[in-house]
Amino acid sequence: MRVTLNKTRVADAIRRCASVANAGKMGAISGKIRVVATLDSVEFAATDGARLLKIAPPDAIDRVVEPGETLVPCRELLGVLSTSVDSDLTIERETERLVVSSGTATYRLQATDAPFSQPLKRQTLKTFEVGGAELAVAAKVARSTVDCDRGRGYALDATANEVFLVGTDGRKLTAYRFGAPTNFSATDGAADVAVIPETTLGTVAKAFADAPTVRVEIADDGYSTFASKTTTLESVVVEGTYPNWRAIVPQKTGRPRVDFASETLAATVRAAACVADAKRPSVWLRLADGKLTAETTGAEIGASRITQAVEYRGEPFEVEFDSRFLLGFFGVLPSATTLSYWHGGDRIALFETGDEKISFVCLPLQPPQNKEKRR
Repeated sequence: MRVTLNKTRVADAIRRCASVANAGKMGAISGKIRVVATLDSVEFAATDGARLLKIAPPDAIDRVVEPGETLVPCRELLGVLSTSVDSDLTIERETERLVVSSGTATYRLQATDAPFSQPLKRQTLKTFEVGGAELAVAAKVARSTVDCDRGRGYALDATANEVFLVGTDGRKLTAYRFGAPTNFSATDGAADVAVIPETTLGTVAKAFADAPTVRVEIADDGYSTFASKTTTLESVVVEGTYPNWRAIVPQKTGRPRVDFASETLAATVRAAACVADAKRPSVWLRLADGKLTAETTGAEIGASRITQAVEYRGEPFEVEFDSRFLLGFFGVLPSATTLSYWHGGDRIALFETGDEKISFVCLPLQPPQNKEKRR
């Protein structure tokens, strides 16, 4: 094998594959990227045992002397990318040597061969297509509110009418609604919900943001596949069942509703929370007479009170939240978004964007009648 590649076109694919390869403990193939070159294309692949990522960058080939495939250590391949300004990257496999070079940077390595994970034949239970940019946004939204140490993966809840991507860690929940998917098909008896691991969803958020369309396949034995024109990600799913997330989302009927400009609410909470700390992370929100007041009392720094005008003329109320939960959610909202808050007293609170695509559910820290404790 001997191939010369356009380094600019392959750099992003190599870095993404390296993030997968370096995360696994797969013996001889741990920390290595498989390079497969034909006369007109090149594919990079990496696995950590639970994920298999394959990327074929368009227009990446500059010259192919001899097609073939080989394993390349991530460390050296990333070193060539970072140390050379030359636009070409050459990979040559000799009998016992592997030469990786670009400009003045050259590595002569001991060549290795190892069996690389190949897709198994599985029965596809469900397929559908969604936009890549929207899928990347949904992944970021779902991951924003999940504590990885407490999370149980992410629910991909797909029917012919709508698709939800849901994240929860038992203390808070975020759901992103896609609407009706295209080219939906499912076998009889296929479950609506598949549980996607954290590592897989993290790769999805980065790998498919520029893809016009992503085809999602859920197969038997707990496997899922995400594929665009240039990128394929195969993954195992989390064993076990996911909590009934729909039962957690509260009903809106009978609840007071307040509409905010999301940036205004986020700025108010952020300003008040600047004195919060790990011992007292809470922020009190009070709505009354067209005003929103946010108050925080830290254990060490001091107290804050921020007031903003809002369009609310209903009965006054106040509620206490963990400011870290709110700010984590606000941080992934699109700009210029209307955000509705449905007040439930000391019960589950619901925030929802104006287009009803993003919902955020969390528990207040304590009932409002305990407010004197903060003074």
